[in-house]
Amino acid sequence: MPPGVLKHLKKRGHWGDFERYYHEIPRMIAEPDYAGQNPKEPNSVELYKILSDHVILPIKLNIETGLFLSSFYTLDNGVEKIQKRLRTGRIYPFSFFTNQAKS
Repeated sequence: MPPGVLKHLKKRGHWGDFERYYHEIPRMIAEPDYAGQNPKEPNSVELYKILSDHVILPIKLNIETGLFLSSFYTLDNGVEKIQKRLRTGRIYPFSFFTNQAKS
């Protein structure tokens, strides 16, 4: 993880979320519940995992260095926000992508 991300996590108040869930990152990447893209970040993907909180793992693509974790945070009012993002098409259940790949 780039050093700037650690600084970002502390500055934005996400450090506690990171400490609580960082050990889950491999599972969040391998088995996300939802995936989507922030419309303001075209070279990124957001992976969502429902743990005891709704955790978002934004991952960005740097053309030169590859993928990197850009932040890590939980959603306040997670159920409502996820439902809204599903309705607007910002995110999809991850099974949507795996089923598309099989077709």
